[in-house]
Amino acid sequence: MNSRYELLILDFVGVCTAPLGDLARMADYASAAVPVHRWAESVIRSARAAGIAVVVLSNDLPEATIEATPLLAAADGTISLADSAITKPDRRAFERVMLAQRVSADRTLVVDDSLDNVRGAQSAGAAVLHFDASDPRRSWDAVRAELGL
Repeated sequence: MNSRYELLILDFVGVCTAPLGDLARMADYASAAVPVHRWAESVIRSARAAGIAVVVLSNDLPEATIEATPLLAAADGTISLADSAITKPDRRAFERVMLAQRVSADRTLVVDDSLDNVRGAQSAGAAVLHFDASDPRRSWDAVRAELGL
């Protein structure tokens, strides 16, 4: 598998999981593992096997959820911007991840369900996919195809 990407940045709520409103009905989001889309882990593992670093980037991801959610252990990193002065959709949030991973924007794919966040990632120079939370399987298939997996 040969991908033009070296870095995949994923939103957590709405991309790796159901949208926030649905999560509130399924789990105590602030203190426990949350249910993730079954396709998410497969794509993350395939991307990593292809040499693509995977970072989950969220504006507000409780530490307890990070520790209790096995999917997050499959990624190369998880960043919660909860205590940061810069959050998505600010382009600097995405640039921070690219800088930390030492990957240029033209080798980065950002997947988010928020159009504002997609625009922020685009302004940072990254390729983007808008994730349709109403059809997660189709959206994950699109991520897999874009990555060449």
